[in-house]
Amino acid sequence: MRRSTLVALILFILVGGLYWYTRQEGNIVSTAISGTPTPAPTPPGYLVEPYLKTASSIVIRQPDGKELSLTLTGGIWTARDANSDLGAVDQTATDSALMNIQDLRILSEIEAASKLEDFDLDPTSATQIDVSFSDGTNLSLQVGKETPTGSGYYALDESQPGKILLLAKLSLDSLLGLVSNPPIATADSLESTPTP
Repeated sequence: MRRSTLVALILFILVGGLYWYTRQEGNIVSTAISGTPTPAPTPPGYLVEPYLKTASSIVIRQPDGKELSLTLTGGIWTARDANSDLGAVDQTATDSALMNIQDLRILSEIEAASKLEDFDLDPTSATQIDVSFSDGTNLSLQVGKETPTGSGYYALDESQPGKILLLAKLSLDSLLGLVSNPPIATADSLESTPTP
């Protein structure tokens, strides 16, 4: 046998053996290449578990004194501002708007070691949102200013006093907008609502 053929045969056997060894579970080569696994951070989730709770009332109080209260009584929503009843309520629009409570996604959490005034979370500058659910539980939330990136709002949940939450902007904007644009029925929505 020629010397070059013998060297090629030995190299082929070594490469084949190395390939077979790397396919075995727990081998040193695979362990060294893969390194130590680091757990990926999991997002905190939602403020209210989606589709498990139904709102029966909500009160939104802005720091300037404006207020909106929506209450479900006998399957019908009623609306009231700080002073009086607001008249007929668009039931579908109210149901749709309040579905945003179940879509309040927590982007992240930070420890509440900083001054709450820095996040507009003190009682004089925060918007207060109080929600009652049909199962008898409540949610009490203070909403402060927008995050610097504009992706969410700083908020405090009364049930988690040691944490400042960063809540997604889209769903929270929809709830905060109810005070200036309450779901009052128009002539068109009254005509399309079937009578029981």
